[in-house]
Amino acid sequence: MKSFLKICLLVSIFTMTNLLAQEDSTNVTNEAEDDYINWSEIIEFNKLRQPRIDLVYGFANPIYHKDAFKGGLSPVNVIGIELGYEKNSQYYKSETVYKYKHENFFLSNIKEYSSKRESGDFSKVRTEAWRFGFNSCSGFGYELGSGMKLALAASNGIGWTKLEFLDSAMTTGDQESLNYVGDAFRFGTQTEAVINVKFTENIGINAGFERAIVFPRHMFWYWAGSEVLRGVGTGLLSTFVKEIGKSSPSSVPIVNFILQNALNYGFYELRQKNMNWPIETEPPFMFDTFKVGVNVNF
Repeated sequence: MKSFLKICLLVSIFTMTNLLAQEDSTNVTNEAEDDYINWSEIIEFNKLRQPRIDLVYGFANPIYHKDAFKGGLSPVNVIGIELGYEKNSQYYKSETVYKYKHENFFLSNIKEYSSKRESGDFSKVRTEAWRFGFNSCSGFGYELGSGMKLALAASNGIGWTKLEFLDSAMTTGDQESLNYVGDAFRFGTQTEAVINVKFTENIGINAGFERAIVFPRHMFWYWAGSEVLRGVGTGLLSTFVKEIGKSSPSSVPIVNFILQNALNYGFYELRQKNMNWPIETEPPFMFDTFKVGVNVNF
């Protein structure tokens, strides 16, 4: 009799444990469904890192702060190639918004691709340059249906530029400034506001506005301090955008695009006079470039 009671007690405990486990499992499943998280799909998306090639063309205006150079600089054209990887993943609580990331190595040539100056203003110095470096671009996008996607992103990177000036400056002081920044590969950074449209899974076009700065001399600790400050601002904005996503996920791509690029542009505006703002340093040489390109994913 005692053995029978022991068996009944064990069976009862086992049955109750199973029922509680099933209830907990149901609750967890319901919570996951409410949050629109499909972890298996997210894992599959994260595995997808597609090789990508971009062909780029653009128009650029060289800029050198008046404290360093008082003359004029002639506009230039830009052609380039980017080799990298693109990775997309689902965004929390949204079936139509996705995270976008594109990392690449770039090589570009800057020059006037014509034999004559259209303006006829020979007081402006012509510039030629080779640039190469690395970019990391991230943001969010919309699934538009039928394989089309629209990504809005902000890019930051580092690069090296070799400047060559084809004309002499009008004054000795200006010429010394050009000599100081030219004739060697100089370290620099760049930021870009990027819009990418995918027509199919493999073919798309992109447009962007890039501001690149070339340091006359690279002072590592000053540069690192300025970048840390910008990075803190980027992190705070990312946290703010994440909070917006909890209540309005569909607005995240646009809000993130505006805030992150406004922050980057503001920092680069302040760096026109002091290349390592807020630390007082020399003015950098800069390029403002409007770019368009074609990209192919594999």
